[in-house]
Amino acid sequence: MDPTALTAQLSGLTTGLTAERQLNSLYLASAAIMVLDWLLMLDLEVRHIWESRWNGTKALYLVARYLPFIDLPVLIYHQFAHSPSLTVCNVTYKYQAWVFVVGSAVSELRTWAVWNKDGRLTFVLFGTLALTTAAEFYLVAKFLQSSSHEISPLPKLIGCYITSSNPNLAICFAIFMGFDGCILLLMIIRGVAAFKSGGNSRLLRVVYGDGIIYYVYIFGLSLVNVVIIYKLSNQYTTLLAILEGVMHSVLACRVILHIRNQVQIQQDKSGGRVESTIEYSSSYVARSFSRDEGV
Repeated sequence: MDPTALTAQLSGLTTGLTAERQLNSLYLASAAIMVLDWLLMLDLEVRHIWESRWNGTKALYLVARYLPFIDLPVLIYHQFAHSPSLTVCNVTYKYQAWVFVVGSAVSELRTWAVWNKDGRLTFVLFGTLALTTAAEFYLVAKFLQSSSHEISPLPKLIGCYITSSNPNLAICFAIFMGFDGCILLLMIIRGVAAFKSGGNSRLLRVVYGDGIIYYVYIFGLSLVNVVIIYKLSNQYTTLLAILEGVMHSVLACRVILHIRNQVQIQQDKSGGRVESTIEYSSSYVARSFSRDEGV
């Protein structure tokens, strides 16, 4: 073999293996964040989710919380399995991509409740989310068509070895970033209106403060994802995808648990009645997240 070609091949292999090692480290870190947050919030989850009645909010919470617990083991297998077949690599890779899109869409639905289930917003929000999700499915399908695996050069260290991918995946994150930016603006508008109407309670600060912080973090992660995809090599295309999916789950579930916990605290202090400032300025928030309403 020509020395120049051999050198180029070895250089490409070294770059690919380095990228795989960094991806694996970040994937394991994402799994650790997921498990640690679950353990930290388990007490609140038992009190405010498991012991509550079944409804849409509870179902969405459980999907958002536990979908990553199904997804990440598949990812770990994809990255660390000993000599997996190319078919297994392709199937597990596609599964992860579709679960990410579905999980992200589910995490976006909580804004609707904060806006008092306004009819106009329902049409706009669900219409926009439907179009966004449809675009994501199309772009992810195109991305998966362009992605390919090869037999791992180091099967004892690296499982599935990705050799090509489409940088257009950045468009997916750009779409999510735009949608999250719009939701962030809606949360800010609703929060300002609530405070101007006389609400200055701890519950309102939790509802809108945590909600705004949630979308700031997700917007920032999507922005970093776009930059990484366009600035780094193809091996880093999914570098932060799993972390963003985990943070969608972690932050959305924390917001719900904090709201329910604050409602319970205020009910205990007021003999089962949420304080009047909340009822005056954002009555639906108190009703929607109250355990007495079956949340």
